[in-house]
Amino acid sequence: MEELSQEQSYEKFVADFYKRAKSYNSEEGGEKVVMDSRETTMPVHHIKWGLLGIVAYLLSLDADEHSEYILDRLLEKKKNVNYTKDAVPPLTALAQHSRSADPVLMRQRAIKLLKEGANPNFISRRSCISKFTVPDALGLAANNGCVPLMQELLAYWWPAPVYMLDNWTGQTPGFFKLLFPIVTRYGWPHGKKVCGYVEYFIESVIERNMDPADAQTWSSFSRQMRSGPSALQLLCRINIRQIVGQNCSSGHEFYNRISSIENLPKNLRDYLLYK
Repeated sequence: MEELSQEQSYEKFVADFYKRAKSYNSEEGGEKVVMDSRETTMPVHHIKWGLLGIVAYLLSLDADEHSEYILDRLLEKKKNVNYTKDAVPPLTALAQHSRSADPVLMRQRAIKLLKEGANPNFISRRSCISKFTVPDALGLAANNGCVPLMQELLAYWWPAPVYMLDNWTGQTPGFFKLLFPIVTRYGWPHGKKVCGYVEYFIESVIERNMDPADAQTWSSFSRQMRSGPSALQLLCRINIRQIVGQNCSSGHEFYNRISSIENLPKNLRDYLLYK
């Protein structure tokens, strides 16, 4: 069988998408598809996993030799990269698919979406939202252990990374054990209430559910939280990011504020943006 060219693959993908979309959602003009029925145990129940737009649908599939060309063509045609009614945003779909995918590819795709204006701080949950609530895409990247994607998204989120430990990203021992050594590399904001929350979480939740073989690990985590503060450089980064982020209306505004600080050497700018 003759292999399809990149453009033929793009046209076939688009045609297949709209054919499938119309069969599910004809009253909406066939602009969304229902997520694959095999995905029956999607995480984080406050995210509505049902519908995907064309970009999110592509990002939910395993990559092949034509995937990046198709993504570039869709973005060139300004296909929606943000939330539409009841549909999962592309960044969220990307992060959900990051557990088994190439982490470098995940970061490259995120950069493409962000350049097109994708909202990195979208939160689908409508209850209990505060300025420290972890965005959907960032939380899923953390849950899936995709550090390059997590770093890219952290550049657009001004609360300290440690807040992820006390949110839905850290609500099970397994995820907490994965996240703790990662997020503490970015600094521990001593004196913040979240430290007490996380410590309480370890003592009252983790320890009740942990594997006895991990008792020493949890004890080590507790000692680390009660130990001396993070390095001054890390604490400065936390505070600078939180000050710059005050009154920001979006992740892009925050990113641009840091990027536009005058007379700031590139290595310091990259440090502030977790690059």
